Amino acid sequence: QPGMRCLPLGFNLVDVGTVRRIARLSPQQLLTISVTAILDPQQARDGSWRPSATGQSLRPLSITRLPAATTPEVWHARFDAIRGGSSRAQFLILEVMAELLGESQRTNRNSLTYRPAPVPTDRIQAVLLGALQSESWESRARALDALQAAGLDSALVDAAKHCLEHPHWLVRLLAVRLLARQGRAFADTARRIAETDEDELVRALAQSYVDRWSGVESASP
Repeated sequence: QPGMRCLPLGFNLVDVGTVRRIARLSPQQLLTISVTAILDPQQARDGSWRPSATGQSLRPLSITRLPAATTPEVWHARFDAIRGGSSRAQFLILEVMAELLGESQRTNRNSLTYRPAPVPTDRIQAVLLGALQSESWESRARALDALQAAGLDSALVDAAKHCLEHPHWLVRLLAVRLLARQGRAFADTARRIAETDEDELVRALAQSYVDRWSGVESASP
């Protein structure tokens, strides 16, 4: 449609929202997801959705997401693919690595209800850091998106900050989104980007965070 921005990353539009968030935060858990589709839906007064008089509910579809493998053989194959595999394989591995890194971090904080297998966190962080410093804009964008599932050490934060000056708009956009997790500590930088970035979408995203933090501040006693 006119005025719409196409994201050249091949995101799966089904893999979004709550379903994606739960899956990304628990990569070593077996998940069964049930999806129900409603044709011609109408929203009731209580907020629930139901088919209209001419619509219908389709039978639920169940999807089983297997746990991410963590055997030595699998890790060897992952690191080999990062060094010389196809771009698609590398991007998928970046996502899995970031998810496993975040899961390991939450294990260390005792915030999980299950006990995942240990993962090589130092090597994972090195791979993600290398992707953030890649000459490929798409590798950087993929890494910035993947890192939404993990905590950032100082080296990853610094690399993400450098991405704010990247010539590609999508790299800058995803860097703003990732670094905004710092909250109001990122406010001055976000304000500068909202005023000076050459891309309208990047400016708008940065401004949305500035507005949010300003609202929090004004509501404080």
